[in-house]
Amino acid sequence: MQKKTKINPNEAGFRLDYLEIYNWGTFDKQIFRISPSGENSLLTGANGSGKTTLVDAMLTLMVPEKRFRFYNQSSGSQNKKERDEDSYVRGFYGKILDENTQNSSTQMLRHDKEKVFSVLLANFVNEYSHQNLTLAQVRWYSNNELKRAYIVSHNPLTIIDDIKPFDSTGLWKKRLKSKYGKLINSDAVEFFDSPTKYSQEFRRIFGMRSEKALTLFNQTVGIKVLGSLDDFIRNHMLEETSIEDDFMKLKENYQHLLNAHKTIEKAREQIIYLEKIKNNNEELEVINNKLINFQNIRNTIEPYFLVKKINLLKDDFEKNTEGLSRLKKEIEVLKEDLDVKREIEREIDFNIKNDATGRLIKELDRDIKEKIRTKNSIDSNVKKYTSLAEKLRFDIEPSKEIFYETITKTKIKKKI
Repeated sequence: MQKKTKINPNEAGFRLDYLEIYNWGTFDKQIFRISPSGENSLLTGANGSGKTTLVDAMLTLMVPEKRFRFYNQSSGSQNKKERDEDSYVRGFYGKILDENTQNSSTQMLRHDKEKVFSVLLANFVNEYSHQNLTLAQVRWYSNNELKRAYIVSHNPLTIIDDIKPFDSTGLWKKRLKSKYGKLINSDAVEFFDSPTKYSQEFRRIFGMRSEKALTLFNQTVGIKVLGSLDDFIRNHMLEETSIEDDFMKLKENYQHLLNAHKTIEKAREQIIYLEKIKNNNEELEVINNKLINFQNIRNTIEPYFLVKKINLLKDDFEKNTEGLSRLKKEIEVLKEDLDVKREIEREIDFNIKNDATGRLIKELDRDIKEKIRTKNSIDSNVKKYTSLAEKLRFDIEPSKEIFYETITKTKIKKKI
């Protein structure tokens, strides 16, 4: 790189120092390098010499997201989709027609996907701030899928010194981190799996304030006919604006403000009513608290008196238990006394049965029982007499003389 003896502040900024490509398009099996050294450059060559391939390599480094990038613009081709990353990595360069089958097949420089890898690398230098920035992208195939690694480094990397030898297991990444990981700048080498994060990082370092800069770069790479400068600036350099959308948003915001004002006024009236409701609610809460307190007192009174009653009953129970115990003791004493008296009674009874007085008492008992049977027989006859006398209209309680006289009259009547 050629160093300038005097640096003009007007030329400050990052400028392309060199571009290296490996296995990109028809640039096959060796490292190809161009070195503008920060100066303007003119790229010339015959058709098919690889000018568009180099431009698309630079476009790929600077516009990593495919939605903003269009290949093959500088060639003037009408079909913008005839080239893509896969065709560049595998080295497509034409098609051949099979005369027998009339089928065409793509010709390529790199057939074995498992052994193919491609590297794009560009170093930029800001001579005014003495800064280096290297952007690099590595592509390879794994399980028939194209993998990508995006690199941003503050060191002037090269393919031969920093990327090769390449291996799909990632040892090259570890080697690169180990080589630059001990520098003071912790971001000396940074890897990205996402093109978006990679783009955000280098745009931050370059000082690009908008993603529109990448779109503009994509458009200016392939300019052949400028046409209307106003249209180009309006469509590609200015941020898109929509007056109608802005007006509708402003109108919508104004309507929101009106609605908010109405809502605030409504809320003020609601607050007045809510204050009354709040005061009433506070009074209600006080009354409810008093009611709850009274209910608690009421609920407490019954258990309180029940406890008192239980205590009184316990006292009575204890007293009755003591009285019962005392009575049981008295009963035991009385039982013992009763047993003694029964023993005496048995002795007296035995003595009565075995002496003259006892025998006399037995005879009197037999005589009493006989008299009772006689009395019962007489009472039965009296009942029969009384019943018959009533029927015959005789005196039911006659004297002895009248009784015998009545018998005589009855016998006479019976004979007649």
